[in-house]
Amino acid sequence: MSERATPPRPDGVSGGSPTEPTSEASPAPWRWYEGLAVYVLALLASVGVAVPVASLLGGGTGIVMASLLGDLVALGALLFWLNRYHRGWTRTIRFPARVGPEIWAGIAWGVGVYIAGVFVIAASIVQILVEVTDEAVRTPDQLPARLSTAAQVVVVLRAVVAAPIAEELFFRGVLFGAFRARRAFWPSALWSSLVFGLVHAYPGSWQGMVALMATLGVVGLFLCVLYERRGNLVANVVAHATFNVVGLAVLTWAG
Repeated sequence: MSERATPPRPDGVSGGSPTEPTSEASPAPWRWYEGLAVYVLALLASVGVAVPVASLLGGGTGIVMASLLGDLVALGALLFWLNRYHRGWTRTIRFPARVGPEIWAGIAWGVGVYIAGVFVIAASIVQILVEVTDEAVRTPDQLPARLSTAAQVVVVLRAVVAAPIAEELFFRGVLFGAFRARRAFWPSALWSSLVFGLVHAYPGSWQGMVALMATLGVVGLFLCVLYERRGNLVANVVAHATFNVVGLAVLTWAG
């Protein structure tokens, strides 16, 4: 089994392809199934918090608040597990010495990934499904209709802060990191991105669900490339947040 090549410098000075990073880093000591188990248990635990909140608040407000709580519970569980059992995790999921370059890189990647993922890849996947099934394909709605102002604020907080931090920490930092410590880049990216796509299933027609999950799986691949190149999660969190912001802007404009 091959050793993990180390990621590039977090300040982005060093170059290198996604498969040939160039500087030293501590490989992830945890196994992929450890992180996945913690994440799944956290999601199950969040149901116990989110369901009463959704029932109490009702409607779209309850749904978006429950989603926000789910992200916060998952993030808290991951941080507790990492700090309790893998105290050197910050040497693997590193923080850059200079944040500015990572923010700009993240914004550029977020916009680029949205354009490529939605307007090119998603459109191609939908067209293929239409040709194969001879039926119209509509991706599931990811937001409830007619949200109150308070609910809209919650949606923005989740899209810009909670979801990017929780999902990048798990899918790129923990899951991809565990695969990458023991495998080459592309198998690691493919496996972690497959899980990333699968957990983003929303109720709807099977064609729409497949289109959405496949698109987000490819988005996950782009984010793995970014993480490999930059060597830290700051650029990834910013890219993820930018992707979500662009998506919200498009939904608002289209609505």
